[in-house]
Amino acid sequence: MSCLACQPRRGPVAAHKEPTVIANASALPTQPCLQPSLQAASAELLRCRSGASPYETFAALSDLAHCYAEQGSLTTAEAYLDEALTWSRVLGSQDAQVDLLCQLAELATRAAQMDEKVNQDGARKARARACGHALAASALAPHVADPGWEIKVLLRASDVLESCGQRVEAIELQIRAVQLLGLEVVRD
Repeated sequence: MSCLACQPRRGPVAAHKEPTVIANASALPTQPCLQPSLQAASAELLRCRSGASPYETFAALSDLAHCYAEQGSLTTAEAYLDEALTWSRVLGSQDAQVDLLCQLAELATRAAQMDEKVNQDGARKARARACGHALAASALAPHVADPGWEIKVLLRASDVLESCGQRVEAIELQIRAVQLLGLEVVRD
């Protein structure tokens, strides 16, 4: 698996049915995003900023963030994802907002884990950002298009909160997910 700039783009609906996890260390590819792919993603973002549609700009920002995350440049990746979040709001896509909030939460959690030994203050701030993004994602989760995905969002947010030491909040989200899972079984 390589960065999103290296892969063909999916349509806007398909892109939100299966959220991409970029910050989970186990989900990262063994091969880093190649420099030409990073350059291609940067060039695409420059093109988009000169008058492309909001969706193209959103996609270019997301692609570039994924490339930087794969290379371990977490601060830069977080900045591009944050800008993509702004564009997702312009698009009015709650699915994209929820996915980006989950990605931002996971990325900030990863940054906190990396900073834990060298920069306690930086790690504390990253954990606070991660919790804020996770709680925002869980608040928007009931508005996603796919009820099954809502469960996955709640579990992703719960994982972040758990890793940040917010055990009570994590358990509350897990309970919500289990309750929704029960509703999904009844509907089928």
